[in-house]
Amino acid sequence: MNTINNTQRFAFGLIFAASMVAGAHAATPAPDGAAVYFVTPLHGQTVSSPVTVRFGLEGLGVAPAGVERENRTPSLAG
Repeated sequence: MNTINNTQRFAFGLIFAASMVAGAHAATPAPDGAAVYFVTPLHGQTVSSPVTVRFGLEGLGVAPAGVERENRTPSLAG
């Protein structure tokens, strides 16, 4: 049976909270027009465990922490 005890739950919560605080200080504002959208689950869809959430980004990119990239528009010229 996969269960976690209170000590494990507390440790996970503490690590999660610390990572959220650390990430908030290094956040870069999103450019105008940037958006996130969900591919699955669909709006109103009922889900059960395990759930896979797929999402996409418009006007943004994802990179590991500490990676600096200049803002650029993708080339459509090929």
